[in-house]
Amino acid sequence: MESEEEELQLNNNVNRAALDFDTAAVCSVTLSVRGVYMCLKCGKTLAGLGTSSPAYLHSLERAHHLFVQVGSGDGAIYALPQGSRISAASASKLDDVIDEARISCGLGLKEAHVNAICARSLSSKEASPAVKRWDGERHAHGVMVLDVLHTGNYFNCVVLALVSVPEVRNLLLRYRVSSNGFSSINTAEHEQDRQVLQALAVLVQKMWLVNPLKTHRSPAELANAVSRASGKRFAPVGFAVASDFLCWLLAVLDRTIATDEPQAQHREPEERRAAKRSRPLPASCMSQWFRGVLLCDEQRTDSSIQPAKATNHQIPFWMLSVDMMDTQDVDQASVHLSDLLRKYNGKTRSVRFTRLSTGEKTEVPCTFSLLRSPRFLVIHVNRLLKTAFGYSMRTTHVSFPLHNLQLLELSSASPVMYGLRSIISHRGESVKTGSYVVHILHEPTELWYNVSGPVPFRVLPELVSMEQAHILLYERCA
Repeated sequence: MESEEEELQLNNNVNRAALDFDTAAVCSVTLSVRGVYMCLKCGKTLAGLGTSSPAYLHSLERAHHLFVQVGSGDGAIYALPQGSRISAASASKLDDVIDEARISCGLGLKEAHVNAICARSLSSKEASPAVKRWDGERHAHGVMVLDVLHTGNYFNCVVLALVSVPEVRNLLLRYRVSSNGFSSINTAEHEQDRQVLQALAVLVQKMWLVNPLKTHRSPAELANAVSRASGKRFAPVGFAVASDFLCWLLAVLDRTIATDEPQAQHREPEERRAAKRSRPLPASCMSQWFRGVLLCDEQRTDSSIQPAKATNHQIPFWMLSVDMMDTQDVDQASVHLSDLLRKYNGKTRSVRFTRLSTGEKTEVPCTFSLLRSPRFLVIHVNRLLKTAFGYSMRTTHVSFPLHNLQLLELSSASPVMYGLRSIISHRGESVKTGSYVVHILHEPTELWYNVSGPVPFRVLPELVSMEQAHILLYERCA
């Protein structure tokens, strides 16, 4: 096709407002998932380029002539009914559409784009505060809201808080679904976990496009993958506690992502690769970033508790849980987070549930000390209160610092300093009638954004500190 004809096709057959790459790449006529193309004029997904295919017939009936490959392939653009491929020079005017199609095909973002984003993580002052869309609208790069699919919005809040961590974001930006990314698990047992990882990576890549077609994204594919992997524990319909979902998601990513690179595995002999598969998986980067260790000192006074071994043992954790009942007056209007964290100073008496030889649970008095603090500290403020009518949320305000949170490790004389990166708060006195809200710190601009509503908007730090905190995500200061 001549370049003049190609430009005419591009001008008359592209309607970006009608394109939605968040939907599954399935033919709307035959329900086929192979060889699916999206019409750039109306956004319909149709199969095939042959003379009897739905896409070919659509081009004749509706005079829509441009189609982009989605779901598989390389995201190329074709002209129908000619069946010719648009040249790279003309297709450069549709880079925003091609980038969306590449992610849909599992090819991910362009390497230069990913490297630029990762480089800004090291020098955030050089980052541009906003990017411009095709319709002229500007927004902060990477700040997007998700369509609400779950009751109470717990799902979106946890996902947005987790991917606001630069290391997690950069890891997912480099993931390639078409090459199985960096997952070292190849058994059918963990196939559903891998689907969660793939859907999360695709969602993050769409959020960090240079010229996104939309300012909001649909987490439907991720929600379906999570529902299957969790046995519908975190299904799109129903209620769940945000802290439970965050722990589950961290555990899934931990056992799916491995530190070894798949490229190095392919260069090794088959015998060595088989020997590696028989060994326990190495600690993933998720464990290195988010997992800390507590030292539990139990004071057992009943000899019937089995096994009666050493009273000191280590407990790994994804998040530190602090209870509102740890305060002297549970009805007070406000309590500081440092008072709740005294539970882990090695002196405050607490209780831990253990199981007897008869199978019954019992409480054992103990003290907790922080043996190793993680790089990213997740603090769960347990507001659940069991009543005769079910569970309700305590509304006591917890004061927390945005900067310089101090934690003392057992083997260190100086405290470890943390800075807040995101916060998930709960509004309402009931689990079922309340809702979750998430605030994230936009790394390039150091501004706070509320990304829970239909559009993201800036929030003053003073207002962030007044939120009814449920989950606090801190990063250790350098």
